[in-house]
Amino acid sequence: MFFKDAKVFSVLSYFEDVLGQEVLIKTKDPEIIIGKIKSNLGVKDNTLFLVLGLDIFGVKYPKELITVLPALIRILGRGEKNNILITFNFKAFPENVTEIVNSFALNLFNFGIEVGKNEIKRKLTVIRSIFLEYNLKSWYYTVYPELRFLPAV
Repeated sequence: MFFKDAKVFSVLSYFEDVLGQEVLIKTKDPEIIIGKIKSNLGVKDNTLFLVLGLDIFGVKYPKELITVLPALIRILGRGEKNNILITFNFKAFPENVTEIVNSFALNLFNFGIEVGKNEIKRKLTVIRSIFLEYNLKSWYYTVYPELRFLPAV
């Protein structure tokens, strides 16, 4: 795993057996899900929470996300200086689920690729940010050998 002291929770996922998670939550009841996460995490401060797998291939019960997401954001954001990073495939879910995510999101980014004649470039576009001057601006980025951002023309 890339993050030191990371805890892996599997919630409403197809991939329970392969993640090596510490806590496996096999119910679709939102109150039980949030209760188990809260009891295992407690209240953390100055923590980055990564919520991964919210796409059509990773969620068994997408209708339950309408209840789970707001409660999850509330639980993870309780400590001081906590940040939550959620990857979410907007095209995979109905509009009411994406509206819930949008209402809790402070910043929205679109990650994509551009295919040129001889190369493929990774592109990040800021959709919504608290810094208005960055809205709808794009950057190309590389991951290897190091993370770099270059302005997109």
